Amino acid sequence: MKEANDAKSKKRKALQEELEQLKTRKRRLQTDAEALEKEADDLAEKAEQKRDFMCITKSNSLRKTAKQKLVDIEALNVQLESIQQQCGDK
Repeated sequence: MKEANDAKSKKRKALQEELEQLKTRKRRLQTDAEALEKEADDLAEKAEQKRDFMCITKSNSLRKTAKQKLVDIEALNVQLESIQQQCGDK
């Protein structure tokens, strides 16, 4: 009985650690995506002012990267929900 409880406790602890890692990664991705969007906006504004097509190209590239990070965040959300359900079931 004690061994079963220890095993459940270890599994729960491992799930909680994984949950915290995923939350940290999600926060980091959100921060990165926001910074990329801001930089893309700044470059687009600069491109409009100076009629610089290189800035538009860079801005579009940054926006594409930011969108990919948002997709990654959605995938993390699915993982987070799954782990939270596992923690709640036990």
